[in-house]
This record gives sequence, structure tokens and C-alpha cells, in this order.
Amino acid sequence: MSPMKPSDTAVYQTYNLGKVWYIKRQDQQIWGQGETLEQAFENLQERQCEYDQFCQAVGLPVLDVQGAGFALRTMGQRAWHFLRVVIVVALCAVPVSYAISSGLTRGLENAEIKGGREFWGKVEKGILDMGKDGKGMPPEKAAALQHAMDNIVARLRPFTSQLSLLFTLPEDDQSAVPSKVEQ
Repeated sequence: MSPMKPSDTAVYQTYNLGKVWYIKRQDQQIWGQGETLEQAFENLQERQCEYDQFCQAVGLPVLDVQGAGFALRTMGQRAWHFLRVVIVVALCAVPVSYAISSGLTRGLENAEIKGGREFWGKVEKGILDMGKDGKGMPPEKAAALQHAMDNIVARLRPFTSQLSLLFTLPEDDQSAVPSKVEQ
């Protein structure tokens, strides 16, 4: 990088804190300081030259040292909008996830789900009760249920037949079969 001159098109930021002047280019994170503005500018040039020499000594390309502020200033409006949306969604997700997890925890604590012998005993009793002759479903309800299942199957059959084509290779279509290219 060539030495900087006050006539550079770069924008400089200067600060006077008491008897000390600080200067930096707006697009870099290298500072110069001095008792006068000219001394601070010379110090900035020296530090920039040291950085350039270091990069040449270790074989790195000389790059402008830019901070996050430069990247944030150059972001477009869409990127800022996207970043705001992500932050808002993340902030909303925390209480929602907490509410869901605490609700599930309370629900599981309040549910009287018994395990072991008591649970399996109820399952066995239910199966035995369903197997008794007198405990069957009324014939009208069974016919209505059968009719409803037939209607559901009739509505879904075209879709399932089309989906089954995904898992079978058509015999007549040879374009679907990869072939070797002869050289």
C-alpha cells in the first residue's frame, strides 16, 4: 500500500483528547497518535508501513484491515431487514419454546400414566373384553365404518397408484435405464 497523503480520497476520522490527537482512516482499524494532527498522521503512516512490511515478510498479501463497522455500513437494506427479522424471531422463539416445554412437563406430571403390571394388566383386560362375543360393535356402526373406509380408499387410490410409479422401473421406457457410452 502506498504511503498516505492528506490529499487521499479516503475519509479520516480525527479525535482530540486533551493534548493528544488520534487519527484513522474510516475503512481501516490502524490508528495514529501525536501531539499535533500532523504528528498523528505521520504516526499513522508509520504504522501502515509496518503493517505492509510485516505482510511482505511473512508472504501475506497486503489487505485493508477493516472492522465490522465497515461491513455493517455497506450492508444493503434487505440484509438489514433480514437481520432484524432473524433477531425478532429468535427473541420470540425463546418464550414460546419455554411455554411449550413447561406445558409438556406439567402435562406429563399431571397425567396418571402407570407403568409395569398395572399398565399391562389394563391392556390385557381391554383385549379380553374386546374378544368376548357380546362386546362387539353394533352391525350398523360397523357397516358405517366400513363404508367410510371404502370412500377414503377410493379417494386416495389415484394418488397412491401414481406414487407407486416412483418405486418401480417402467419396462417399456429405456430412457430411464442408464447406458454406457461407447468410445
